[in-house]
Amino acid sequence: MISSLLFACGLRTDEGLCDGLRHWNLRGNTSDHPIIIGAGYGTTGTRAVRDYFAKRGLRVAHWRSTKNMGGSEQVKWHKAFREMTALSPRNYSSYNFRHLSSFVDVVLDTPITPLFPFIIRAFPKATVVMTHRNSTDWAKRRASEHPLSPVPLTEFIGSVLDAERYNESNPARKFEIHPHDDNMATTTLSFDLRTIMVKCLVEPTALFEVDYFQKADKAQDALSAAFDRFMSTRREGSKLKDVQ
Repeated sequence: MISSLLFACGLRTDEGLCDGLRHWNLRGNTSDHPIIIGAGYGTTGTRAVRDYFAKRGLRVAHWRSTKNMGGSEQVKWHKAFREMTALSPRNYSSYNFRHLSSFVDVVLDTPITPLFPFIIRAFPKATVVMTHRNSTDWAKRRASEHPLSPVPLTEFIGSVLDAERYNESNPARKFEIHPHDDNMATTTLSFDLRTIMVKCLVEPTALFEVDYFQKADKAQDALSAAFDRFMSTRREGSKLKDVQ
């Protein structure tokens, strides 16, 4: 589906639209600290990614849950979680995402996923793990298991959880911004377009794609490579500190 969309648009992930997005991604006031950012939505295998990195000893935050994080680090994550879910589009770009790397190594799921373009801007040396799933299968499962979750990309017209709150207060109209039987075409398209956006925003050497549903045998290799890159970036940062 992704390759078909790119072909139809006359784009490759290294030119055209991607050039513009990568230019947008360049900015000052960034952090050189390494961090692993999960770019995939929930219901794409993010819990398996969480468990993998936790077993490797990294500090992981996934939605409200944490692994390998001390008491003070958990407090900081839950504070950041509340702040990020309360953000609106007008202040996405001004929020200080850089402080995340001081208490967590891996961030996954909401609110990270909807805020991904702004988080990756803050961490130019980030390692990105993109969990994949067939968009139609994802939309159907999402509608079934997370009936209040928003359609991908709605975070650009409201705060991270605005769509969910809207769905709660307007149950009869929730299909308008939610994966619903009457809205599958829009949902799958927005899911696939967001995947293209992520591929445009991240340099190929920093992007590790994981598909537990169609390429499960290769998932561990991709995660291992992502872990190795993260650790290498961390070591390089330590060497620079020693030199300074």
